Amino acid sequence: MTMPAENITFTAEWTVNQYTITFDSNGGSAIAAITQDYGTKVEAPAEPTKEGYSFVGWKLNGVEYTFTTMPAENITLVAEWEVLKNIPYTVEHYLEELDGSYSETPKDTEHLKGSTGDVVTANPKDYTGFTCDPNANGTISSGIVELDGNLVLKLYYKRNSYNVTWNGNGGNVDTTGATTGSVKYGAAIGSPVNNPIKTGYTFKQWSGYTANMTMPAENITFTAEWTVNQYTITFDSNGGSEVKAITQDYGTNVKAPTAPTKAGFKFVGWQLNGEDYTFTTMPAEDIILVAVWADVPTYTVTFDANGGTVSQTDKYVYEDETYGELPVPTNGDKFFLGWYTKKSGGTKVTSETVVELDSDHTLYACWADTGFTGSVHPNLIIYVAGIKVTTDNMNDILGDGSGSVQFDPNSTVAYESGSIGNAGNLYLNNATILGTSYYASNYAAIYTSHSMTIVNKGNSTVTNTFDDLSTNNNVHGIYIGGIANIKGSGTLTVASGQGGIQYNSGIRCGFSGAHLTIEGLKVEVFAGTAGNNGKSYGACVGPLDMKYKVFLNQATLEAHGYDSAVYSGDPNFPYTDFLTVINTYIGGTDYYGTDAESVIQTEEYQYRNYKYILATDQ
Repeated sequence: MTMPAENITFTAEWTVNQYTITFDSNGGSAIAAITQDYGTKVEAPAEPTKEGYSFVGWKLNGVEYTFTTMPAENITLVAEWEVLKNIPYTVEHYLEELDGSYSETPKDTEHLKGSTGDVVTANPKDYTGFTCDPNANGTISSGIVELDGNLVLKLYYKRNSYNVTWNGNGGNVDTTGATTGSVKYGAAIGSPVNNPIKTGYTFKQWSGYTANMTMPAENITFTAEWTVNQYTITFDSNGGSEVKAITQDYGTNVKAPTAPTKAGFKFVGWQLNGEDYTFTTMPAEDIILVAVWADVPTYTVTFDANGGTVSQTDKYVYEDETYGELPVPTNGDKFFLGWYTKKSGGTKVTSETVVELDSDHTLYACWADTGFTGSVHPNLIIYVAGIKVTTDNMNDILGDGSGSVQFDPNSTVAYESGSIGNAGNLYLNNATILGTSYYASNYAAIYTSHSMTIVNKGNSTVTNTFDDLSTNNNVHGIYIGGIANIKGSGTLTVASGQGGIQYNSGIRCGFSGAHLTIEGLKVEVFAGTAGNNGKSYGACVGPLDMKYKVFLNQATLEAHGYDSAVYSGDPNFPYTDFLTVINTYIGGTDYYGTDAESVIQTEEYQYRNYKYILATDQ
C-alpha cells in the first residue's frame, strides 16, 4: 500500500502459542500430558498411584512445582514418592515341650511395624531354661516387609537340660526311683524310693528338695541331712562296784569311766564279747562291757585331807603299779602341794608313783599359805640342794610337803632370744636347806647362773654339805651369777661347806658384774675353809676388778670368812693385788649412792679365827 493522506497507526495482531506439561510418574501410574494456551490457568491432574508408596508431589528440575498458568515452554514434571510406613508384621516365639515337640500356639507373639521393602530380623527373647535354636525346623528369622502386612517371622527355643545329683553326705545313696543326671528344665524331679544309709545316723531329709518340684534352670544337688543317733555302753562290773552306763551321740569321744573296785582284786580292764576293749568313740550300737579282774596284792589307800576336805576318802592300789588318779582336796585359801607319805617331811606321791608299800597306808594332803601357777622357763637354771627347779616341783622344791622353798615362774624375765634376763623370785619360808648342787665348776646349796631375788620369811638356814678340801671346784653356800637381792623378814643363815680351789664363799654373787642388796632382814653368812691357795670370803660380790658393793636397807649383815668377811668394791678402785685386800665397803640406805662406809677388817674383828663384820642399817 501507499501512504494515505493522513496519519495512520498499524496495530500488531497475535496468535497465542500452546505449550505442553508432560508428567513423569517415576514408577507410578501414567498421567496424561496437559497442552494449553500460554498463560491459561492449569489445574493439577489427579495424583498418580504407586504400590507401597504415597504421592508427595511434583518437581521441576528437583524443585517442588506449584500449578498456576501455562508457562511459555514445554516442561516435564517428575513425581516424588514416599515409602509407606507402619506396615504391620509379626514375630512368633515357640518353646519346646518336654517331649521335644513344639506347640502350634506360640508362647509369645510380637506385633511390629516396618516400612515397605525393609528387611527385618527377629530378635530372640530371654526365656528362663530355654535357648533360641536358629537351626530349628520352621525357623524364619528374617524377611521383607510387604504392603499386605502378612510377614510372619518364627523363632524356636530349645528346652535346656541341667544335672541332678544326690549327695549322701557321708552316707550310701540308692538312687532307685530318683531323677538323676541330665534333666530338661521344668521336668518333674523324683526323689529316691529308699532312704540313704549312714552308720550311726538317722536320715532326716534331702536338703533343698520338695515334693512335686520341677527342674530349675541350673544344676542342682540334693544333700542328705542326718540326725546323729545315741547309743549306750552298759557296764557289767563282774562282782565289783557299780559303774554308771554311758549314753552319748555316735562318734563322740568316750572317756573310760572310773575303774570299779573289788576287794582283793585288781581291775585289769573291760572286755566286749571276750575281747579287750579300748575306749575311743561311741560305737553305732548299744554294747555291754564286762570287767576283768586279776587276783593280785591289793591295798587300801586312805586320804587324810590334813585340815582340808576331800570327796574321795580311799581307793584300792596294787603292788608295783602306779597310784593312778588321785583326788584333789580343798582347804580354804591354802595352796594344795600334793599327797605325801607323812604330814611333814614325807615323800610326795603322784598319779605316776609306783606303789612300794606292801600294806594299807595313808596319804596326807600338804598345804602352803601361797602357791604359784604357770610354767618354769625351759632355759631357767636354779638348783636347791641338788634339786633343779621345774614346773612340777616349783611349789615344794624340797619335796617334803612343807612348801618351805617355792619359786614364782611368773617373775622370770626372759628375752625373745630365749635367754634369761632375771631368774625371778625364790621364796624361803622358815626353810631348812641342807645339801649341795653342782653346776659349772661350783658346789652350792642354792645355785643359779642368772640374777635372782631370794625372799625370806621367818628363820631359814641354807647349808652346803659339801666337804672336800681337795676339790678342783669352788664351794659356796649361795651362788647367784648376776644381781643378787635378798629381802623379806626374819633371819637367813648361810653356811658354805668345806673346800674350794679358788673360793669358798658363804654368798657369791655378781660374777658377771653386779651388787648384793639386802633389805628388811638379817643375813648371817659363814664361809668354810678353802683348799690350798683358795680364799675364804663370808660374802664375795662382783668380779675381781672390785667395782661392786653390798647395799643395806633397814637390814643387818653379819659375815664371817677366814680371809675376808665381805669382799667387795672400793670407791677408790683399782687395787692391783686383790688377794691382800681386807677392806670392804657397805653402802647406805640410798642403795646406789656414791657414799659408803669403809670397815677395816683388823685383828679386833676376828671371831672364831674368822674375819668378822657386823653391819646394820636401820
